[in-house]
Amino acid sequence: MDEKKSLNLKVETVTSQLTNLYNAISPDDSDEIKRLSKYLDWQSTKNKLYIAEKQPLAIPQKIAKSTLSSWEYNQASEVLRNYYYLDERNPKDSLRYIKKSGNIPDKHLRLILDKLVLTPRAVVWVEFGFNIGNEFGGRHPAVIIKNFKGTYYVLPLSTKRKEDKLAIGHQIQIDAVYGFSKGLKRYIDVTRLMPISHHRIDLASSIGSVNRATFTEIKQGLLKSLN
Repeated sequence: MDEKKSLNLKVETVTSQLTNLYNAISPDDSDEIKRLSKYLDWQSTKNKLYIAEKQPLAIPQKIAKSTLSSWEYNQASEVLRNYYYLDERNPKDSLRYIKKSGNIPDKHLRLILDKLVLTPRAVVWVEFGFNIGNEFGGRHPAVIIKNFKGTYYVLPLSTKRKEDKLAIGHQIQIDAVYGFSKGLKRYIDVTRLMPISHHRIDLASSIGSVNRATFTEIKQGLLKSLN
């Protein structure tokens, strides 16, 4: 059997399996209807991720901030000087740089993304996928812990607090995420550290951050969970 025929057989098998799943559901079983609907949504998302993986990463212009601190500017000043200028109205002890009008080329947007946006402490929206059993799944914000050669290690955020004793020992309350809705408490389970591709990150949605003290608490919780 040649490769195309083998592939065609797999397509027929998957199509048949999905049809059987759909036909097996009772119209009155609302829980199973919701579960299958989420599963099909994830299949659709996976198809989009599969296609996107072969394409250049689409980076929206909005990831380039309108103003930069001097520390941010100095992370890539050789490139940023083409797109930002010094705000001379600010005092010298709090220098800031203002973005010039016009779009930034993709290759330099990628540099900004890596150096200034998808960095430790950043909070981004991530497609974690369909969960089986107690696995974590769905679309959730997550804190970036580390960027290791293009693989991002993240901890998901949840608005639900776990009450069992084992979970409480690994759970950290996040009182504020800058750039996200105010007044909404979130929680991190430090045992849920996972690696993801940048393709799972929704760059078109809000990107926020946690403060340094909170991030230090998260890292300490991670180290404690490994002992």
